[in-house]
Amino acid sequence: MAKALGLRTLILVPRNNLVKQTKENGFDKFAAEVALEIIDDKTIKRRAAGFKPQVSISTYQKVNAECASITKGKLQAENRLINPNEYDLVIFDEGHGMLGKKTVENLQPPPEKIGIAFSATQIY
Repeated sequence: MAKALGLRTLILVPRNNLVKQTKENGFDKFAAEVALEIIDDKTIKRRAAGFKPQVSISTYQKVNAECASITKGKLQAENRLINPNEYDLVIFDEGHGMLGKKTVENLQPPPEKIGIAFSATQIY
């Protein structure tokens, strides 16, 4: 979807192993030309060097940790690595896992943005 529509996209997954799996089994095979970023310790350096990813991949936990650091005054909001407001499309993998109150507060995209949650769990 990110490739077809040209939208700046954030993909959030519940576990670190799914970050790697999404890259290797998805983008490396089917969309290698998309500028992809895995949000990690090198993200600041890549962005400072001018790298502008079309798609970023991270975990729910990383977003919540950043928001907790902002709340505690350890991180300025404008310096956060994962800001859903900077993306046109936010994809929530295993969306039923983001239903915790804090996660929803931290990840809620504004109304003019697109948020899509996927889940294979039948009760959701």
